[in-house]
Parts: sequence; C-alpha cells; structure tokens
Amino acid sequence: MKNPRCIVISGIDGSGKTTLAYWLVKYLRSKGYRAKYVWIKSKHTFAYLISQILEPLGWQRTFRNPNGIIISRFELYDSRFARKAWPTIEFLSVLPLIIFKIKLPLLLGYRIVLDRYMIDTITSIALSTKNMKFADSFLGRLLLKMMPKGCASILLDIDLSTVLERRPDIEYSYDEIRNAIGLYRTLTRKMKSVSLDTGTLTVEQTKKRVLELLFVTELMSKVPIERAIILDFSIVIPTVNRAMKLKALLESILGQEFLPKEITIMDQSDNRLTFNIVNEMKQSFLDRKILLRYFHINQKSSSKARNMGIDHSTAEIVFFIDDDAILSTDYTKNILKVYENFSDAVGVQGIILNPEPSWNPTSTASRLENQLKKAFFLSHYQENTWTIMPSINDAFPFPLTTVASTQRMQGCCSFRRKLLDIFRYDENLEGWSFLEDFDLSYRIYKSNIGSLYVTPEAKIIHKEHIHMSYSLKNESYKKIVNRTYMFFKLIKQTPRNGAIFCWSILGFLLTTTLGTILGRKKEKNRWIPIYLIEAAFYSLKHLKEIRQLNLSFLSNVQQRTLKS
Repeated sequence: MKNPRCIVISGIDGSGKTTLAYWLVKYLRSKGYRAKYVWIKSKHTFAYLISQILEPLGWQRTFRNPNGIIISRFELYDSRFARKAWPTIEFLSVLPLIIFKIKLPLLLGYRIVLDRYMIDTITSIALSTKNMKFADSFLGRLLLKMMPKGCASILLDIDLSTVLERRPDIEYSYDEIRNAIGLYRTLTRKMKSVSLDTGTLTVEQTKKRVLELLFVTELMSKVPIERAIILDFSIVIPTVNRAMKLKALLESILGQEFLPKEITIMDQSDNRLTFNIVNEMKQSFLDRKILLRYFHINQKSSSKARNMGIDHSTAEIVFFIDDDAILSTDYTKNILKVYENFSDAVGVQGIILNPEPSWNPTSTASRLENQLKKAFFLSHYQENTWTIMPSINDAFPFPLTTVASTQRMQGCCSFRRKLLDIFRYDENLEGWSFLEDFDLSYRIYKSNIGSLYVTPEAKIIHKEHIHMSYSLKNESYKKIVNRTYMFFKLIKQTPRNGAIFCWSILGFLLTTTLGTILGRKKEKNRWIPIYLIEAAFYSLKHLKEIRQLNLSFLSNVQQRTLKS
C-alpha cells in the first residue's frame, strides 16, 4: 500500500516501536502532512482502573524475570470467571480509544502512526489470560477486524536474547517472552503484515526499509517478510569415530556453490583421528574464508553436541549435517532459495538419498508393504505430503516433486538461528539420540511460529551405517523406549491416540519379525525382533518414569560399543 493514512507499528518490548513511530511522525510532518502519534497499550482505560483497584487486594505477582530482576505486576486471579471476563473488559475499554484516537482523527484528515494496536492488544490479553488461542476466539477475531481500512501494519521482530538485552527489566517470564514472540509472528502472518528483523537491522537500515515499503514501493501485503540479500549460514556437524567419512563430507562442502560462514565440528570420538583430519583441512577452508572450528566433548550425545554447536553458531541460518553425508554441489544454494522464496520458512531440509536403495517403491511387493505399514500407522510414503501420526510415525513424501510444507524434519536440516534460542534438542535423549530431530522439528511445527519446508532440489546422500556403532540390543531398546517417550511428550493423550500408538507398536514388532523370517534382514540382525519384544516389556516396566519424561533408567541397558 502506497502512502497509507494509518501506520501500525507492533512488536514486543525492546523491538524499537516507539523510536520508529516518533520518527515516522516527524518524517510525515516534514513532508507537509498533518501527522498524529497514538499510543495504545493494554491495559486500556476502564481495564487499567480495575487493575489498579485489584492489585493492592492481592491480584498481583512478584517474581524474578530471566535477568534476575524482581518484578511485581498485576495478574488475574486464578479463576475461570476472571480469565473469561477479562477479555470482555479489555474489549469494552479499547472501544473509546478506537473512536476518539483513531477514527475521529482520520475523519479530520490526520495521518495516524500507531505505537502498538490490535496485534499487541491481543498478545497482551492472551498472556494475561494464559490463553494463547485467544486470537481464534470471537472477541479475538473481532479485535483483528478493527484495523482501519487502508492501514499498513509492520512488525518489528527480535529474538529472545535481544529482548533480554534491550529490556533487562521486562515484566515477563522466559516462557511468556517466548510465547509472545511466537504469537506476534503468527498474527503478523494472519494479518499479511510486513515483518522487519530489528535484531539484525540498524536503526537507519530499518528507517530506510520502512520508507521503501510505505512511500516508495507498494507494501508487500502478500509477502510477510522481505529479504533482499543472500542469507549467511553456519554448519554444525556432530561426529563420533568416523574421521574418513567426515573428511568426505567436508570435501563436499568445499564444492558447494554457496559456501558457509563457519563450520563447527562437535567431536565425540575416542581417538584423535577426527582432530587430525580437521587440522589437515583447516587451511583449505581458511583459503575460502570459512572458519572451521573443532570442539571435543566427552559425553556421547548427539542432542548435546547439536545444542553446543548452536551456541557456537553466529549466522542467520544453521545447517545440521550428519558426518556420514555427502552434499550435492547445489545443496546449500537450493536450501537458501526456499528461505528466500517462502518468507514464513523457519526450517528447511532437502531430500535424503541412500546410495544403494534397498527397495523399489514402484514394485508390487513395495506397494503392498506400504499399505500394510499404513494400516498399522507405521512410516509409509505418499505424494508431496509429510505428516505426523499419533503413533510417532510419519507419512513421508514420495515422490516429492515440489517444495512442500512438512510437520517434521530429519537429522540433515536447517533452521533460522533466532528460533534456536527458543527451541533446543532434548538432552534427555542420551547417546544415539533417536528421534531428537523429530522432537525438535515437531515442537517447532506445533508452535505456529513459522513453517517447515522440504525441497526436492537439495539432495544429500546419507550412507547407511550402524548408529554410533551401537550394539543392536541397545539400538532396539531406544527405538521402542524413545518412541514411547515422544508419545507422552508430544501427542495429546486421548483413548484414540493411545490405541493408535499401541497398535503401531504391535505392527512394528510384527512387520520386523516378518521381514526377518523372509530373509530380508542381514544375518547378524536376526536377533532384532527378540530385542524389540524385550524393549516393549522393558518400556511397560518403566512406563511411570517414561510418562514423567524421565529416561535415566536407560543407563541400565547394555552400553553402546563404540568402534574406531
């Protein structure tokens, strides 16, 4: 929208709303317009008076915010009536402000710059009532419709760490800040507004971008996040005892059309072979202006290694790549292309190829097997769709012919760095952290912060291996125990979902046993069905601990046997 009569600046505290709003008013006045600054912050008028009366009567909360500063603020009494009544009070309280501060000045020919408005009001009400779905309620939808016609809306977006740095005395807890950031982004997409990352843009860059959007070019109502530069990216590689495979991966990274800013190797090996390989190749990366970093950690946990890699990553996008993978030469370019073309993308991955496919999906036997797995809610394939079932299995995209949204991602994937300040890999999953990629990506998907995508253009060869050289027994136990853990952690607990999960475990045991009997499994794997049955009973024995998301009992299982 060119030259809008009303401009709304939204964002969490510390994002720079007031600075930008005052500057816009000054800019408009310098161009001869009658411009008016309007500040509308919840709690409004009548709601504010009620809060001032109730707070001394005990309707308050005193706590330490994430920076350790003691905060005392108004908080709704923990009753259903209070949480139901408060949105109505806020709604009635904001109506006079809309009439006298917005509608009337617009009728009088003013240009209005709003420092906070409906997105901020809805977010505030959602946090006050602890109802993050308030925007979907009748009052929430009604508030969203109160945006003046011909109004441009801009979100100033920052990540959690920037909020705490700029507003050390913020009156929210860690979880409230995280929820507020997620809700701001969700509502921005719903309103088809523009989002500017003021955590990376300077004040002058932000002003320039706003002028381009509002007064030079049309406001991009169909594209919520504008980007005009190639994104920089980091690569994190967890590795254990696979020095030569890691070397092949590093060589494939050097052959990329788009090179990373930095690579972080998180080594959990029992020898110095990986260290020697990294030292040997470091100069080759320096010659390409790539920082190659090496860290050794004693605890063997792919979740912990990935999280530590995040802490050492500074680029806007973070790639996670397994140490036994080989990238196609345009892999990173095609991943970044999705971020550029899909402004709501917070995570992207390519397709993973096995160099020696063990099945032919077009054969009659494979199609029958796929239907059998589908009947048991086991992982099966379907065209251009990747969804999660209550069984903690997925319907994965095959064939994948276009960029598609997905509900989960695999180990070789990428995310926006600022998202990883909020979401981390689950370090309860020790050793071979089976399903750690599923857990992180599905939590991100359910948060509605943004969208996950998979693209067929970015190809990666993932060599078949025994996971971290685990014993087959240990690996089998984790496949059952970790899956049960994820069911209680991520899936809504209903009788239907519980029945689906149990049915899928039975199907997993039956299909694995059938595959072994028919000779499709390698000779050394003939014990797997027995180990899986043992693991199922072991999970039942420790079901109470699993329901409490406690996996410490797994240390009693046969420890992994690492190979050089």
